[in-house]
Amino acid sequence: MGGVRHERGRDGTDYKVHHISAGSKQYVCPGCNGIILVGEAHEVVWTEDTIWGAQHGIDSRRHWHTSCWKHRGR
Repeated sequence: MGGVRHERGRDGTDYKVHHISAGSKQYVCPGCNGIILVGEAHEVVWTEDTIWGAQHGIDSRRHWHTSCWKHRGR
């Protein structure tokens, strides 16, 4: 997947983050429980560092508001 950047969380977990410039579906952000609207730019985030394996992490990816992802855990 192109455009994926790697970030380390405060807990030491490595995350893959992909910026979506115009989403085609509506999602609920896990950071604020608010709606990410169709067409709204946002981040898709996942980790492949799970006890259930990389595929579980990929399948568990979440869509975050960009600002919620940026300010998580503060």
